[in-house]
Amino acid sequence: MPINCPKCHCVIDAANINSQNMIAKCSLCNEVFSISMQAPTTSLIPRKPLMHSPPAGMTLSHDGEILLITRRIYSKRFVSLILSALATDGFIIYFNCFVTLRLPLLPGGLVLYAIGAGMTAIGIAMLANSMVIRISHTTVTVRIGPFPWPGNIDMNASDIDQPFCTKTFGPSSDDRQSNSYNIEVKMKNGARITLVSGIDYYIDALFIEQQVEQSIGITDCPVIGETQNEPLPC
Repeated sequence: MPINCPKCHCVIDAANINSQNMIAKCSLCNEVFSISMQAPTTSLIPRKPLMHSPPAGMTLSHDGEILLITRRIYSKRFVSLILSALATDGFIIYFNCFVTLRLPLLPGGLVLYAIGAGMTAIGIAMLANSMVIRISHTTVTVRIGPFPWPGNIDMNASDIDQPFCTKTFGPSSDDRQSNSYNIEVKMKNGARITLVSGIDYYIDALFIEQQVEQSIGITDCPVIGETQNEPLPC
């Protein structure tokens, strides 16, 4: 039965468990904790709650036998970048209206225009783009659009051994606003591939994981480094 870190909830590698002293260390967040209370009761607690309906901001549909999961890629972590883009655009407008009318356009001004245009384009893409995950008995694909954005992926369903959730910590592991979740896939050849990254909430990541498992016919099993049993909203 898996042992979970009480701080980040990931599955602990057996090599990091000292059964003699009943302590363990998490390789993800470096938490050292006692397993004396957890070990006897782990088998009595469901490893993961079963999600029956999509979380807010996510929709399910079908295209024949293909399951489609649609979600916005906008994240709370994008707010600072969008605000920076607006501030840069505001400065460019000021620069264009009050400075370049009196002075010749300097190379630095062109660079500033390019930076502002790039940040604005990224901000528009963040707000407008959606992700569509297509799951069939033969393939799993991820497409992001309508604007170009990294994260498109294709994989054969027959190559997938186990999908699972992981957590990425921000600058401070105690700052929940800066943490995010990923859907990773353990392949039958031993490789680990990120299917979806940068998900704000564990409930969203868990739902996607379970939909992949149910659609392909995979029995859920623990994976070393997996995040599980995170608190869910009531």
